[in-house]
Amino acid sequence: MVTETIRYARPFRAELRYVNGIPTTTPHRWATGTDTWKEAGDLRTGDSVLDAMLRPIAVTIATATSLEPVYNLHVKGAHNFFVTDGGAFNYLVHNGGK
Repeated sequence: MVTETIRYARPFRAELRYVNGIPTTTPHRWATGTDTWKEAGDLRTGDSVLDAMLRPIAVTIATATSLEPVYNLHVKGAHNFFVTDGGAFNYLVHNGGK
C-alpha cells in the first residue's frame, strides 16, 4: 500500500530514463529474476525485467530529453510494487535501500 507520494519540485533530466516508456530515476531497481534486482541506470535495451506474472519481458531503454517531474512513493511493507506501461504489462520494482 502506498502511504505517501512526494513530488519533487526540481525536475530531473540527467538521472531519468525510460524503461519500456516508463520514466524512472537511474537508481530505481527493477526485478530481473527471482530475488535479483537491477538499477534502471544499469539496464540496457534487450535486457529482461519481470512482469506481474514473473515472466521476463525484454526492455527498451531511452534517455530523457526533456525535464520531467519526479515522484517518490513510500510503500508500506516490503517496498515492492508494480508499475504499469499503460498497456499490457505491469513490472515488479523496488523502492527502498539495497
